[in-house]
Amino acid sequence: SLRLITANEIEILNLEVRKDNINAIHLYEKFGFKSIGISPAFFKIDGEYVDFELMYLDLRPLNSDF
Repeated sequence: SLRLITANEIEILNLEVRKDNINAIHLYEKFGFKSIGISPAFFKIDGEYVDFELMYLDLRPLNSDF
């Protein structure tokens, strides 16, 4: 929840989503997540290796220094 994120001063959220889950990827992009790459053969599901897209959301204020 947003309260938990704010209370713990979380600055960046990371997630992994199946590369073939286009609807989820578009939803995350609508919320501001950016793709940072692909993790090939990230999981084996039903006997097949599946690629996952790695995404992040930067929650730091625009003026903040690293």
